[in-house]
Amino acid sequence: MFVFIMSDQIHQLMLRNMRSIRKAKGLTQQDVADKMDLPVSYFNKLETGKVDPRMSTLHKVCGAMEISIAELFDDPKDMSLKDKLRKLNRLGEKDQSAIEHLIEVIFRSRGFE
Repeated sequence: MFVFIMSDQIHQLMLRNMRSIRKAKGLTQQDVADKMDLPVSYFNKLETGKVDPRMSTLHKVCGAMEISIAELFDDPKDMSLKDKLRKLNRLGEKDQSAIEHLIEVIFRSRGFE
């Protein structure tokens, strides 16, 4: 059994990312728990930091959400625009459309048609 020990700051970043990625993909806690074959109550405790995850559990979370383990620890403040744009495909269709519309509005206002 290997428990992944991390600083509180890294742990909080991982928890924020886990939740935001799950929501951006349009997944519920139940969806992820089902894919992991775990009770939703356990996944809730995992996502809210009430239990410390094993590395194998983090890999299952990533598999269920179809992301890399590194994405759980990405700090959005440290990402370049290019990195952020690459992550757009994780968003749902509605969010992608909203972002596309926003970009079009900005481009038109700057004369980049």
